[in-house]
Amino acid sequence: MKRKKNLLVTTDMLREDGLVSKPYTMISEFIDNSISSWIGLNGHNKLNELAIEITFDYHLEDNFQISIIDNAYGMNVENLENSLEFANTDKKFKKSNLNRYGVGMKVATFWSGNKLEIWTKTENKEENFVYIDLEELDQYNNKIVEYEVEKKPAEIRFNYELNDKFYRNRGTKIKISRGNFSRYDLLKKSNFIHFCNVISFKFNKFIEMGVNISIGIINEKGKDEYLTLESFTPKSENISTWINDVVKNSNKIKTENKNEIIEKFKIDFLKALENYNLNEEIIFDIKEKIKFEKKLKWECNIYLGKDENEDYFLPIKIGILRNAKEIKSEFKFNYVSYTGFTVYESKRAIMCGPNDFDDSQGSKNYIAGLRTNYGGKGIEYRIFGEFEIDDLILRNYVSISDQKFGFEWKNKKFEEKFLNFINEWKEKYAPILNTLTSMQSNYSEPEKWTLSKQAQATLKNTYNNSLNFYNDESMEETVVRSGGTEFFYIYRNPKTGISGKIKIIHIESNYVSENFYTLSKKESNNYEIILNILHPIWKPLVSGPKITKTSFISSLHRLSFILACLNDISNGSANIINEIANSSFIQQNV
Repeated sequence: MKRKKNLLVTTDMLREDGLVSKPYTMISEFIDNSISSWIGLNGHNKLNELAIEITFDYHLEDNFQISIIDNAYGMNVENLENSLEFANTDKKFKKSNLNRYGVGMKVATFWSGNKLEIWTKTENKEENFVYIDLEELDQYNNKIVEYEVEKKPAEIRFNYELNDKFYRNRGTKIKISRGNFSRYDLLKKSNFIHFCNVISFKFNKFIEMGVNISIGIINEKGKDEYLTLESFTPKSENISTWINDVVKNSNKIKTENKNEIIEKFKIDFLKALENYNLNEEIIFDIKEKIKFEKKLKWECNIYLGKDENEDYFLPIKIGILRNAKEIKSEFKFNYVSYTGFTVYESKRAIMCGPNDFDDSQGSKNYIAGLRTNYGGKGIEYRIFGEFEIDDLILRNYVSISDQKFGFEWKNKKFEEKFLNFINEWKEKYAPILNTLTSMQSNYSEPEKWTLSKQAQATLKNTYNNSLNFYNDESMEETVVRSGGTEFFYIYRNPKTGISGKIKIIHIESNYVSENFYTLSKKESNNYEIILNILHPIWKPLVSGPKITKTSFISSLHRLSFILACLNDISNGSANIINEIANSSFIQQNV
């Protein structure tokens, strides 16, 4: 039995401009739908059994595809038809508050491509199928497309083999083909990791509750690689955790002296605070946190004013970020993106870091860049927090954007009270943050070294002189693995014609005693490179005000490629590495 329906495709759905037109915004819409389907029938119970899989398939020529698969509770005919309505506002089809706002699945689909197939199977074994094909996307004219809902067997299987354990003989599979390649092309390269981090941050509370989200890429060669997302949230400082990190990363503190160092730091830190005129409540609080090695994070209730003659308080969490120097993670490269407040609606972050790809639009923190000054001295960006706005929405104190990327205060007095509280807190705790940052720098700063001018010249000349013939076409990235710590490339040496494979493994240590580059030949023309991306030797190569993490990594990978190619020619890279490494560093302030 077939059921015919008309679908209106509007020009607004296809436009290039605006915050709505971002890959992570569209993919988030599908994830919202999957989580809503689960919550609608199961509440927040057993979320660890819910699996959502997104795959970007680039390997079919001229037919870029996206698939979204879940093992939730599927859609009956009525729900399926209404899911294709633009931002449907009928409450009976809103399975959870996650669907209260948003662009809708129809916009997310046809912004991404012009051919849609949906297979869905409910808990009651009702199976439905929809096929919609727009022959040509038209950004200037609306069009009406007729489609049919068919009763058709729906076998909902995951692509990623590690997701097989989540098979439940129900769920939904969405396949978008003849996709808009240009809008998702940036995900093929290093921005794929950034994209995964944005999604991880937006859904971090659901991930912490057990939801399994995996994102994969099938490259032009047909090889697939998946990442299972982990909760990607900022971490608050803890003195003992920080000292442990210092011990791991430095040869200045011996493991056996760790406890002694922790106790000494506590005493010195609290003594240093005596130089400031802090009130007794703050002093008592910070002493408790330092003494018992608690996280430097606080739960507060902000008084916003009267609500129907009752005092209204907004609960928030606010804290001091971990010291980025000692953290071995993606967090280090996105440090500033975590400052400010993460805003949650229905447990999904609508304002959060890391920021969008071009840093000009997207998922930015609320009151981002909480930099504070005390005594004329700038302090690192280390203040962060979070709060939920569900109750504020319910009371009509704020409104949320349809694209779920921000909100606006309707009650300006409440907004003023909120901002005043944050500024007052910032000033009260500035001495603590200032002292902490200064002392941590003294404890963990490695010996100061500079690269000799001869080594700088060798490194730069090796890189710059090779740009003429080692171009992007000579080195093709194939796979990114393990959260961005392993990268795989196919390379072709333009001078020798030799082709091979390169595996680059990232390690992170900013101590000069660590190796900065290790090249080994695993088999004929196949290399493994261990690259210490934090080593100070790279600073002359990548320093500059406009250097981003993407360009930083790209430069180091290009240099790794050059050295591998030079190794094909009389072990040339070994000579260069030796020239740079031997007597390259001059120790300062010893």
